[in-house]
Amino acid sequence: MKKCCSNQNPDRISYLPDPVRSHIVSFLPMRDAIRTSILSKQWRHIYYSLSRLEFDQYDFTKIKHKAADFRDFVDRIVICHDGSDIQKFSLKTRLDDEFISSSRVRTWVSFALQHNVQELEMWMYYGKITNLPFRFFTCMTLRVLSLVSVEIEWPTTVRFPVLKYLYVEDLSFDQYENTIDKLFSSCTCPMLEDLVLRQCDLGVSTLSICNPSLKYLQIFDGNQLNINISVSTLHKLECIWCLPPNISSETLSSLSDAYFELSDSDLRGTAVVASQFNSVSKILLGLHNVKTLELDSTFIEFLSRGRDLLPASLPLSCCSLKHLSLGLLFRSSIHIQVIKLLLRSYPHLQTLVITVEREVVLERFVNK
Repeated sequence: MKKCCSNQNPDRISYLPDPVRSHIVSFLPMRDAIRTSILSKQWRHIYYSLSRLEFDQYDFTKIKHKAADFRDFVDRIVICHDGSDIQKFSLKTRLDDEFISSSRVRTWVSFALQHNVQELEMWMYYGKITNLPFRFFTCMTLRVLSLVSVEIEWPTTVRFPVLKYLYVEDLSFDQYENTIDKLFSSCTCPMLEDLVLRQCDLGVSTLSICNPSLKYLQIFDGNQLNINISVSTLHKLECIWCLPPNISSETLSSLSDAYFELSDSDLRGTAVVASQFNSVSKILLGLHNVKTLELDSTFIEFLSRGRDLLPASLPLSCCSLKHLSLGLLFRSSIHIQVIKLLLRSYPHLQTLVITVEREVVLERFVNK
């Protein structure tokens, strides 16, 4: 007679090598990853070697935990870590003098740097970090860096030799003008491929981007900066709430995806109108290889301001474009004329999306 096995579903996961189980657990939320320690003896110390450490004070305190509990939780993970390398370290917290101080955050960041962190994310809900470890500004292992609402005292020497992705949002460089020139340059980030710059106070009137390794660039401005872009390797560009940027012909020719959601200038006058028209016309004329293009209603408005020159200021034929999205304000028939002329330039379109802003639709509905 065949012996019946009492355990029809053997626990194979518990007998996997520790590095494999640690890798699996690292994709769980931090609190769930820690809870695996109570499963059995084999799981007791698995979280000691987690390669992805993500701490969010907001999520932690939503379930009736206090700031002190969050601090102690992070301290526990840091102290118990077995010394293995860290792939990702994410910290979203609120600084205060009582529970989570700048020095405490500095200690946590130092821990990540000492363990060869490759992806670092810092998001401050409130407070200023003072005196980050100097090795942060010259980190040899960082490949991904995200900084959100982080007030940092920048040193004169900054270099990220293997950084490929940089995301900065709501940062102030007002007192560090020279840092801006360096931070996005090939000298500081020689391998940078993706750059996202959102709603930062740069402390300058002109921003120039010319890192030759860039492939993706997103700029969300809102401060009416003069923006110069010269990157012949750029594949995708997103300009949001920007004045019409000055983009080199080499950059325009290299783009396969482009998105423009422009803002109007506070200045008025014939020269300003002519400059706006010339800028957007130059962009369209230079997009020789674009496949996906999105233009907002302000872009169309700028084109309409030079309608007498428009037919000669659009591409004769751009056969590469397959997908076109347009945002429109139907304030006059001029916008319709602009669209008709524009569509003649793209004979091989596969998809066309036209969006009317909601405020305009509601206004027309109410007026009826």
